[in-house]
Amino acid sequence: MKRAERASASLWRYAPISPEEVLKGTEIIVRPGERIPIDGIIVSGKSSLDTSALTGESMPRNVNENDEALSGCINMTGVLKIRTTKEYGESTVSKILDLIENASENKSKSEAFISRFARVYTPIVCYLALAIAILEHLRKKGVKTLATTHYSELKLFALSTPGVENA
Repeated sequence: MKRAERASASLWRYAPISPEEVLKGTEIIVRPGERIPIDGIIVSGKSSLDTSALTGESMPRNVNENDEALSGCINMTGVLKIRTTKEYGESTVSKILDLIENASENKSKSEAFISRFARVYTPIVCYLALAIAILEHLRKKGVKTLATTHYSELKLFALSTPGVENA
């Protein structure tokens, strides 16, 4: 009976949990193919880590005991036991996600103005181009082909696009 209790206690000790629940100093197991959820120091094991998501480096980084393991890296070859050095909110991945989420909220005044302006300006230009195409086709029925009518639309689009030289 004690052997079964020890086995089940061992299983519960390394039960899967959410990264938000892991405290600093907790030991976690990261198997091959898994992403490291929280920054930490490797207590045991050796492996290769795919750091391309964080650093852009295409070559895997070999790690051993006492090396730092950053969250977001993918463990490629060996089982690692990692002692967390930060909580999830302070980890590398958490900071990157926070920067990405807040980037769209923290637009400059000019970016916000351009977004508001484009919401009105773009539909107006599209409807105007459609109206020109229809009116040109009705006005010169038989003389202008559909291709030349589309050419008139495209000229309007080109002239109304910021940054495009007048052709």
